Amino acid sequence: MGRLNGVNIINFDNTLIYESELIAKAGKVLDFTNISGLKLFSSLDKLQKLSKKLLPTMKSINFIGSGDYHHITYSIISNIPYEFSLIVFDNHCDCNDMPNGTISCGSWITQASKLPNIYKILVLGVSKINAKCLNKNITFLEYNENFLKKALSLLKSFSISKVYISIDKDVLDPKYAITNWDQGKMKLSELLYILNYIKEKYTIIGIDVSGESKPYNPLSLILPREIKLNQEANLKILNSIMMN
Repeated sequence: MGRLNGVNIINFDNTLIYESELIAKAGKVLDFTNISGLKLFSSLDKLQKLSKKLLPTMKSINFIGSGDYHHITYSIISNIPYEFSLIVFDNHCDCNDMPNGTISCGSWITQASKLPNIYKILVLGVSKINAKCLNKNITFLEYNENFLKKALSLLKSFSISKVYISIDKDVLDPKYAITNWDQGKMKLSELLYILNYIKEKYTIIGIDVSGESKPYNPLSLILPREIKLNQEANLKILNSIMMN
């Protein structure tokens, strides 16, 4: 699969600071909580400036917080200087329209499709594909009873060996993670199986994971169920990628 540089926590919203086991595995914790104007949507200019600050996160596994910041993926992949394919796990198509010069967590995939070095985009696990999402550069696969078989078939068709993976945990059934968005029905075991397949067949050039729940009261002495579930999912995703 190639060699990734390590694990980073990219903190925009303090949703990851209570996942102590995950933080213990991170080489870097980057604090961007002082940057305003990023939650849910942003100007493209701001994301381009942010991309320079994210250069140290290239070729790494990055945990970026809640799905409200999924468009940060656009900043990360904008730095990749060679041709690659983008594989996204998401309950949503993230291809909504936005005014010129802006980008959101619900539009970033469409804008990513315009980047010159992206060869193909595959979005796995969406609940519903809207007609407005039809794009010759993007393939969407709904989650259903034949999902795993169809996903592996689509992955076999890739002709570019380098892939970047972006995971929004809202693709998972709430039994495996709890996010602040409506969720799909994918099993965590299915997600891990596909990750292992990708790892065996392709060179992974970077990964990001989002889909944390809301921030919590730091005075709480009880680890909420949401944090526990999300951390367990994050650790299993991390272990699946890092294992030889």
